[in-house]
Amino acid sequence: MRKVFLIIILTFTTSRGYVPVYLENNTNTYNLNTINFSGDRIINRELENFLNRYENNKASKNFNLEIISSKSDTITAKDKKGNPVNFNKKINIVFKIEDIEAKKIIQKTFERQASYKFLNDKFETNQYERGLEKNLIDQIKKDIIIYMNLLNNDL
Repeated sequence: MRKVFLIIILTFTTSRGYVPVYLENNTNTYNLNTINFSGDRIINRELENFLNRYENNKASKNFNLEIISSKSDTITAKDKKGNPVNFNKKINIVFKIEDIEAKKIIQKTFERQASYKFLNDKFETNQYERGLEKNLIDQIKKDIIIYMNLLNNDL
């Protein structure tokens, strides 16, 4: 019984070679020379903090980035009195990357959207909206890193 218990403990405590997909170990082979932002200030600040982690001055490939961000909130449904009930939040990021050595410019658009309902009061709805916006930005950040890694392998 004791051996079985020990085997079960060892089985659950070992990682079996699991490595996170987005491991931040700075093994990238590209350097982000210039990053120009325009558009929504909050989204740009999040992306700037995120992309600064992926700079590698010893990299073999150098890129310039231009990021244009926007967000929109639309009302999708109203009640009988005309008060908004359902909303749709959309975040759009145009990502232009220039490979300095190859003299290539590639443009990609990342877009995420989510629908939500009006909560009990305006304060709760605003808090929920901020959290939703942060989640959408986090999803786009993951998409950008996947795209950058794929692009780095292709160029």
